[in-house]
Amino acid sequence: VESTSDGHTVSSSNETCFVALAKLIQPSYQCHVSNRLNIAVEFTSRQNLDGKFVYLDERCTRITGYLPDEILGSMLYEFIHFDDLENIRTSFEALFENGEAETGDYHILTKGCQWILINTKSYIRYNHWNYKPEYVCSTHELV
Repeated sequence: VESTSDGHTVSSSNETCFVALAKLIQPSYQCHVSNRLNIAVEFTSRQNLDGKFVYLDERCTRITGYLPDEILGSMLYEFIHFDDLENIRTSFEALFENGEAETGDYHILTKGCQWILINTKSYIRYNHWNYKPEYVCSTHELV
């Protein structure tokens, strides 16, 4: 390493260094799709108590672009816009306190990388024999 007259240091070896600057870009609502025709478009799902999808009806494909098998085992949180996560978390807390809840409107990402506005109504299904919660039933409606 040698010093130059202006105070900079110069390496005499042949080593190279790559320097990069990156900025995290949050997905935006620019690709927002809504139900402009005001047609009731909905699908139902069932989640286990951990929040993983265990059932989706075939109508989810028309709305989200995903086949039911592509979503099974995933969690709803994986598809929700970052800005809506706190609202959804609060709704699910209310669901487990009251046995039913409605999320209000929130954005989910479709397979085509578009944000669509959804409203979800959920209730907990209890075992008939021991009355313990078994799973969550949800109806997701395109807004």
